[in-house]
Amino acid sequence: MPPELDYDGSSSGWAVHNFGYRLRIYQPAPGDRSIMWDLVSADRRKRSGTSVPLDDIPDMFRAHLQDWIAVAQSQPPKDTNAPK
Repeated sequence: MPPELDYDGSSSGWAVHNFGYRLRIYQPAPGDRSIMWDLVSADRRKRSGTSVPLDDIPDMFRAHLQDWIAVAQSQPPKDTNAPK
């Protein structure tokens, strides 16, 4: 996996995991524009979680998540600046 020449860093999108793991993906609420997922090693010693914008979900997962994506997109985006 050669890195892009104009990028001077790395991200979890580049990750190759040489250990067993479980990937948990959490259903977004209507109006959310991202989906949360959590990767945990089989021995539970390593963990990584992130929020992924709906448009950036990899194709290999998109087919399995299409119902959740449709529900999330069925409502206007949540106003994250609204007072709580």
